Amino acid sequence: MSEETRDFFKTYTDFVTKVTSDPSLDLDALKERLDEIESLKEIIFKISKSNIPINCSC
Repeated sequence: MSEETRDFFKTYTDFVTKVTSDPSLDLDALKERLDEIESLKEIIFKISKSNIPINCSC
């Protein structure tokens, strides 16, 4: 990998780290939250298929 490419990725990853919230940098917490959202989507989908009216601001 060229020096220029290494410098680019170092600068880029430094930037991403600075603008990303701490919880999003914690991969375990991020995965847990994504799993939670996924399960909510499944529940909402099942409810919507059952014709039960829902009012969700998820």
